[in-house]
Amino acid sequence: GFSSITIGSATGTGALTFGDGAGAGTGHTFNDPVTLRSATGAGTVTIDDALATSTASDAINLTAGLTITLNASGDLSTNAGQVRLHADADNDADGAIVLNSGSSILSTGGAIVLGGGSDPTTDDAVGEGANTAGIKLDNAVLNAGVGGAISLRGTGAAGGIGIHIIGGADLITTSTGAITLNGTGITGVAIADNGTTITVVDGAVSITGTSNGA
Repeated sequence: GFSSITIGSATGTGALTFGDGAGAGTGHTFNDPVTLRSATGAGTVTIDDALATSTASDAINLTAGLTITLNASGDLSTNAGQVRLHADADNDADGAIVLNSGSSILSTGGAIVLGGGSDPTTDDAVGEGANTAGIKLDNAVLNAGVGGAISLRGTGAAGGIGIHIIGGADLITTSTGAITLNGTGITGVAIADNGTTITVVDGAVSITGTSNGA
């Protein structure tokens, strides 16, 4: 196989959509690490079907200059590989992450990282336009499995929430995997609605919300 597969370009133009645009496709499983990348500036990445890697530890990376969206049939899964959603990759404080109802990320022991800027492990996805929350999970599932950790970093646009978890969304790790949320906005981190859960076994949960009054 290949050492990695990259679809799209940071220097191109326009949006990148994986799937048929209506969520009715069958998706695709890659046998190598895969990166989906859109242009700096207004480039977006949208996932409408199932995207998976099958080989142990092979990662899935989504990188967008603007916003990353997983729609109802947008499912990402790996075999202990990291799943990284990297919005606002041009670091211009404009690029959110949205997981709509029915979407999911399953890493089976790999880390799940949602963030932005120069480095999504330390920098925030940032709300923009209609997507005022830096990160929004609406009835979506993040499941890192045994030993995998989950990290979310988001800053809201003016008047927006840093990290907004609603509608029965689930964040899950088992064994020692930690869940870390760092949000900044009118409300730093908002968790609401019946059925919305954050679940660990032996891992730590850290939630840091900072209100910027904007």
